[in-house]
Amino acid sequence: MNANRPAMSDRAGVALAVAAIVVTFAGALAITHLRNPSNPGRHTRAAVAGRGVEVTTALYTTQSGQAIYVIADVSIVNNGDEAVAYIGMACSDPVTVEFRSTTPDPAGPPYSSSAAALRARIMQSRRSLDGPLEFTDEAPPNAAGKTAGCDESAPPILPPHQRFAYRQRAELVLGGTVWVDAPTTDVVATLELGDVPASTAPPLPIVRTDTIEVRTPLRQVASYTRASRAELVVTSQRFDAVMKDAAASAWIDAQEPSSWGEAELRESGSEWTMKAFNRGYALPLVATAAGKTVVVRIPHERASSPVESEPVIPAGAFMRSANYIPLRDLYVGDLVLPSGSVMVGDPAESYSMLTFDLGLQPGKYPVHVVTARPRYLGDDWARVAWESLTLSKRPVTHWQPAIPIGHSAKELKPGDVFVWGTDGGTGGFGSPEAVKVIDAGVGADQPLEDELFDRERANDYQWAFLTVDSRNGANAFACESGFGDGGYPVFVGLDDQDRPAMLLSDFSVLDMDYGGIHAQ
Repeated sequence: MNANRPAMSDRAGVALAVAAIVVTFAGALAITHLRNPSNPGRHTRAAVAGRGVEVTTALYTTQSGQAIYVIADVSIVNNGDEAVAYIGMACSDPVTVEFRSTTPDPAGPPYSSSAAALRARIMQSRRSLDGPLEFTDEAPPNAAGKTAGCDESAPPILPPHQRFAYRQRAELVLGGTVWVDAPTTDVVATLELGDVPASTAPPLPIVRTDTIEVRTPLRQVASYTRASRAELVVTSQRFDAVMKDAAASAWIDAQEPSSWGEAELRESGSEWTMKAFNRGYALPLVATAAGKTVVVRIPHERASSPVESEPVIPAGAFMRSANYIPLRDLYVGDLVLPSGSVMVGDPAESYSMLTFDLGLQPGKYPVHVVTARPRYLGDDWARVAWESLTLSKRPVTHWQPAIPIGHSAKELKPGDVFVWGTDGGTGGFGSPEAVKVIDAGVGADQPLEDELFDRERANDYQWAFLTVDSRNGANAFACESGFGDGGYPVFVGLDDQDRPAMLLSDFSVLDMDYGGIHAQ
């Protein structure tokens, strides 16, 4: 399961009753013919049991307009006499359904264990070009206790002798674009079972004990074929070209195989770029090619580690969330404000940032991020709950909406607060001086916003700093914005003399309330 994967769009499906789909692309006037893409009369059913729990998947296809979907009707029955915990969140669908390619990676040279691990990650990233990786829920669970009134704070369990049913779907064809190749793709439904740890406060993650996997070849319900966009053979050749660079291969071989993070290879015509993140470094390894010329940029800046402490709910605020709990408080570094003014929002989308003049002196101000995780899930599910800028050493006693430059408190109704927006899933802080430099580089070959995003990815999207002006030290900070795109409020924490002590932007993960102002 991947908590950070975005959901696909949801559209109603109807039975597929045509033998061919003809789609005209606007502008290009290209026509795609799909002969016998799927058969509405073809259904398949498979079941797998483990630990007394049986998972059954019924697979078929439907069509709505120019979209063709594959539907997975999944049912779960706990046939045992005891409740069984699952890896997931209470009141949610415990099954993950996804496409998996059955095409093997092409054979390669006998690389080191580190190079082989990196190559495997790049190959896996290329496979995602063939379409959506996960299905999305189309209908809610149908068993009592799993809908209205469900206790989201309880352990995620399957009660004995109850059946739960879920309908999930994914796009096979959309607007003439075919996403997956039926002969080389399986639909895999996975249920991970576990044990609930002994009672603790806060609760510990459930320990995985068993995995039930129902694998169904897509060709049993869909018969069309398509060429893979992953081009794994070409990808292998391009990786080989990077390894022919002596300095790059020596650096790659020297890394621990388990230290590799995200890796990808993207192309545009004859040009391509490989980017690979290693947890020991602040920036990725980057290889770019135009024709047969490959240029490799090896990172040298070592990764830094934030200072961790136990998270504390700010004074004067309280948490409402039933299914997320605070995980860590990370002091990640200092924001430099050359003039004392500060901007809050996505540094790559400065038009939506808010600027504040809180009477601060020019200088450095500590930045903290507080992360949160679902009650019974581990660190892999963590999200940033809020970002804060410490303005003084005096403790916060109460909160009020932060008023940006160009606005006044008179614009706010009771309970209102000013918000900034993002469609890049990123929040952050910056000074006007730093953001101006970032804006000036938009459209350049290597814009600063790309480097800031790379630094964020290197830290699992939880934090990143980028100094953009060595003369005054102006820098920008970025982190993931909770659950992604949206609008997020900004609050100022005041001390007992009504002086600003903290600037905070909340990401709606812990359902916080700041002095009567709900942050959702």
